[in-house]
Amino acid sequence: NALKMIKIKYNIIYKNAFIPEAELGSYISFSSCILIPYKNAGSSSGILGFALSFKKPLLGPDRGYLGNIINKYKVGLTAKCLPENIANAVTNLYYSNFKFNNSESLNQFIENKTPKNFAKLILNKE
Repeated sequence: NALKMIKIKYNIIYKNAFIPEAELGSYISFSSCILIPYKNAGSSSGILGFALSFKKPLLGPDRGYLGNIINKYKVGLTAKCLPENIANAVTNLYYSNFKFNNSESLNQFIENKTPKNFAKLILNKE
């Protein structure tokens, strides 16, 4: 019941399921921020890339690859993945009306993470 009330009051979409790529852009485009509280923060996330391509702030883990990306490029907030820490960070993000402090670093991230650059890196070719 509490989740239902919060979802209505704050217009939160909670979907505990795989979202096909065709639908993902719709969800992200009308979101204020994207919550990615992964337990395995060491791996990459397609959601992170999608969110940043739509210039949406992220709230993610304070460690690992995801935490490093969020902090390095200043594209959101990080928190220890404990319920009370996530709740506090969501509240901070909501009330701070987060804006990207450094859109240059966001653009740099987006430009560097293209399929072409990925292929260059994998093939080790210029």
